Amino acid sequence: MAYDAAKPSGTDTPLKNEGMMKRGAKALKASEAAFRKAQIYHRLWQAQAEIFYPERADFTTTYSAADERYDGLHTSMPSMMRRDMASNLGAMIRPRGRHWFNVSATPVSVMKDDAARRWCEDSTDTMRNIVYDPRARFPATMAESDNDYVTFGSSVVSHPYRRDQTGILFSCLHLRDCAWSRNEDSVVDTLHHKRKHSLRQIVAWFGVDALPPEWKRDFEKGHTEEMRTIVCSVMPLDVMEMGPKDKRPKAARYISIYNAHGVSGECCMGEYFFAAFPFTVREWMSVSGEDYARSPCTSVALADARTLNVTEEDLLTSIEQAVRPAKYAKKGVLLSDLDLRANTVTFISDDYDSKGMGPPIANIEQGDPRYAMEFSERMAERIGMAFFQNILKLPAQGDMTAYEVAERIEIYTREAAPLFEPMEAENAHIMDSVFVRAMAKGAFGDILPNGMVDGLPDALKGREIRFEFETPLSQALKKQKAIEFDQMLATAGGIIGTQHPAIMATLDNADWDEAFRDGMRGKVPEAWIMDRESVAAKRQADAEAADAAGQEAKMTEAAMGAMKANPENLKMAARAMKGEEIV
Repeated sequence: MAYDAAKPSGTDTPLKNEGMMKRGAKALKASEAAFRKAQIYHRLWQAQAEIFYPERADFTTTYSAADERYDGLHTSMPSMMRRDMASNLGAMIRPRGRHWFNVSATPVSVMKDDAARRWCEDSTDTMRNIVYDPRARFPATMAESDNDYVTFGSSVVSHPYRRDQTGILFSCLHLRDCAWSRNEDSVVDTLHHKRKHSLRQIVAWFGVDALPPEWKRDFEKGHTEEMRTIVCSVMPLDVMEMGPKDKRPKAARYISIYNAHGVSGECCMGEYFFAAFPFTVREWMSVSGEDYARSPCTSVALADARTLNVTEEDLLTSIEQAVRPAKYAKKGVLLSDLDLRANTVTFISDDYDSKGMGPPIANIEQGDPRYAMEFSERMAERIGMAFFQNILKLPAQGDMTAYEVAERIEIYTREAAPLFEPMEAENAHIMDSVFVRAMAKGAFGDILPNGMVDGLPDALKGREIRFEFETPLSQALKKQKAIEFDQMLATAGGIIGTQHPAIMATLDNADWDEAFRDGMRGKVPEAWIMDRESVAAKRQADAEAADAAGQEAKMTEAAMGAMKANPENLKMAARAMKGEEIV
């Protein structure tokens, strides 16, 4: 979905206001404090990354881009567990090719309005085009984010406008380069991000005059490709002092301040403004008293993963000893060096008597590697449980009864809820932020002078737009309703079987239309179910057709009877067939 780049964005033009340097100094001081607080987590993240996600193991260690980061690892099982878990999460909460999110409105009664429902359906298609625009990089970014999320329990997704102002650009930020803080409601509303750019890129962004003096000298000397670090601080606009002459867009709610890192003197290069927070901090398992989340997978499995790594190292040694065991030889028996290669000869003394002295060369008994293999398999199974492999899939139904299936699905729903509920909230935050900025760009209709969207139905004015998501949890609930509907049909069949008028009349207490809709949503695609208005129209048309057929049958019966009467009656019947009133 491309926005109209000719329209002024009002939220993305870098500004240089009078109080910018003062605000820049305040933001830089806040970022330094935030990074000091975040740095205490780097050792934990480094330990988790070294065994579960080696590609990210550069929190406390510096690597070059192509360095091999797998030294000391003797098993790939923890990395594969992390990879598979991240892939499974992505496929479950954002299945490509399926409508995994929908635009809706609250209260639910609003969605019964035809115009409101159609607008939300059109907006869903627009949002899908924006998110899955190839230039947005949404699938690749979220796949990278899922791996951070599983490993560390936190991940930062950035989703500002692209430089050409024609859409959103998603990117996953390294946790090492991010630090954040929360407001009074414990919501992350301030984020600091260290980012590296070449001097050429920085000049293209802010202009050469915005560079600190030392950076400007290097640029003018031709060192345009040298990398420099910028600290980007995004925070609510109301925490910064804005003067009466400071320019800012009317719709702005957040300010983004860019400071040069590691320079002396004033270092603020520019300000940006956003209508919505352009970051989403994904957090899985929160711990009281900590501002940074933890992973329920790697936190539980870290000890077992280390044990497995040591076990695999010992197992490799044990297997080598079993295949190529250590030897011993009796003193004075060998006349040449011991050579165990193929097609070689080792000379033995003529005085050697194998019957009385035993073999001249023998293996030293070693431990049995099978014990290590069994222990390794047990450790791998425990790590798999830490990564929720036992609850990620819906229970197989097999030959179970409907009641047994319902019980299994209820257990699955209860166990899977803590897993998927935080992810739904994070998806909602991303979509809400993208929706607000896309709306400001006119993606859903031109913005009128009063701030409303042109063409917005009256039923949606003043209402909250929100997103609904399809997850394994919601799918399980639909399956549960499908089973309950089958049970309801079985009960109805028993009632009908009694053929007792009073008992059969109790079926009128059930809303069969609503039950059918809820039950079938767990069995067939939503597109196969007609909307209520279409069903009502069809029923009305059928009723009118049946009424017309009844009238025609009565008229035919009257005509047939008239044919047996006198000629005068035949004339009257003919007039009645033409619709004339007979007096």
